[in-house]
Order: sequence, then C-alpha cells, then structure tokens
Amino acid sequence: MDLTDKIEHVSKSAGLSEIGTRAAKALARDPHGIEREAAPSMLASLLDISLKDASDAVIELLTKKVVHEKTKTTRLEVDLSLLGLTSEQIDTLRIHQTVFENHGAPHSNKAMHSLSKLFEKTDGTLYIGLEVTPPSIFKDLKARAKARKQTVFLMPRKRDVSTQRQLHYSEVLKEWKDFFRTEEVAVRKNTELRITEIPFKDLYTSALSSDVARFDVHFLDSSSTRKGDIIEVKNKTSLYESISARYKEALARSCPLWSIWWWKAMAIWFKCLLLPLFLIVLGLILASYTNPYAAVVSTIVLGTLVNIITKHLGILNWRPEALFEN
Repeated sequence: MDLTDKIEHVSKSAGLSEIGTRAAKALARDPHGIEREAAPSMLASLLDISLKDASDAVIELLTKKVVHEKTKTTRLEVDLSLLGLTSEQIDTLRIHQTVFENHGAPHSNKAMHSLSKLFEKTDGTLYIGLEVTPPSIFKDLKARAKARKQTVFLMPRKRDVSTQRQLHYSEVLKEWKDFFRTEEVAVRKNTELRITEIPFKDLYTSALSSDVARFDVHFLDSSSTRKGDIIEVKNKTSLYESISARYKEALARSCPLWSIWWWKAMAIWFKCLLLPLFLIVLGLILASYTNPYAAVVSTIVLGTLVNIITKHLGILNWRPEALFEN
C-alpha cells in the first residue's frame, strides 16, 4: 500500500466523507501545515470545490481528529501518527518540489558546465544575454553552429555600458567581428550577434531556450555580473514566463550587427521606416490635390491616429510572434 492509499484507508476508517478524504491527502503533503483561516480557501482552490464544502471539510477533519491545530501558530497539520509511517516515509510524502536550481556564481565550474550542457542539448534557438563577453568564452558555439543549431546573442550598445568598461567593450566587439569574419559560413549562418537599442541589464549573463531559462541574480550597481548567482528554471514556471517576455522585448528592440549581417539590419530598418515613408508620400499626394496647409494638417492628424492605433495593437514594436517554432 503506497502512502496516499494509507491516508485514504485511515481517512475512511475514521468515517470521513469523500471530500474530507481528499482534503486529508492534500493537507498531509504540506510539511509546514496550513494557517487555520487560510485552509478553506486553499482547499477550495486545490480540490476545485466550493468554499462552504472546504470549510465543512476542515471542521470534519478537526472533529474526527485526523487534523490537529497547533495552539501557538494556529496551523492545521494532519496527525501522521495515525498512519503508522516511518520518518523516511513521512519525508517522502512531504518532499518539496524545488522550482529552480542554483548553479552558483556565473563562472563557477557548476555554472559553466551547465551552460555547456545547455549548448549541447538545445536543438532549437538558444538566446544568450551579454554585457561585455567575448566569443572565446563559449567553447561549444562552433560545434553548435556546425550542427545547424541557432544561437542568438544580445549585447548593449557601447554607450550603454559604464565608462570604465567602454575600452574593453570595443576590444570585445572587435573580437566578435573577427570571429564571424574568419569562421566557416555555418557559424555566420547559425549564429547572430544583435545590438539592443536600450540596455537590458537584467538579461546580462542569462540564457533562454524553449525548455529552460537561466537568470543571473546580481546587484545592478555591482562592477561585474560575476558576483551574482545563476538560477535555472524550467518552462511553465513564473520566472521562465518573465524572462521569456523580456527576451521577446529585447529581440524586438535589437538589430543584427551591421558589419556582418548588413542585409538583415537593412530589412529591419526598412520595416521601421515604412510608416513614416507612407505618411510622407500621403502628404505629397494630398498637397498636389488640395491646399498645401490642409494637406499638412490632415497628414499630421492621420499620422497621429495611425500612431495611436499601431501602438495600441503593438504593431510598431515589430514583435516576433514567438521566440521558438512550435
């Protein structure tokens, strides 16, 4: 008989209702107990029952002494002694599922090893946030590119890094350019360095794949992101959603390095200029058929309306529909 079966067996022996039994199972898994006042709401949400049924279940558990209330903390705990479980079985029952993994400092052995594994195992696009990091740090990048796996690096502009690091920034950027110019075509085809129009400091030393996200928790006024901790979370967690949203914004507000991928950069600039060019052409057409002053006023009004509509719809951001292919 497994642990949940034991709880159900004891609950039925105590004469609990079906909802009372389900409530006992839910409460038994929480190692900290549940606040007495919060228990009905928590059970209603967890078991998908009404608040009244949840309150009745709490009263039933207390009345039949399956649950006891700690006097000092007013927290409800299941009396596991009724189950005759060993301490090891209780620990197994109450194991807490950690939603993140701490890899330690960004350049620690553990963090670098996990990054290498991420490069190796990620088949889809991998996004990497940089501040001032040369390509030589990413030992697995060439192998990844030759395997036709896409990697996109996002880096701030020179003027957006601290003054004391701008010389180093220039050296690192040159190293990236030399790297792309001297490596095989596969590297340039499957790797991209994009410069963001504003600094995304929270994404420095982070990474995002369709399965996991790595986030460097560090003080923004620190001299280096090396002083942080790399936290890794899986998809379908709250932090993953936040990091993914930030990467989508950063990607939309970035441009490929002009000196390497000038055709991609030009295409992006052309998209951004479409609306202004449309308004200029419209103004010229109106001016040729109407009073020039009326044409100017109507163009301004139309431009304002278009701007409001496109901002509302998010069109001007030219956001990608998704970071990853379905």
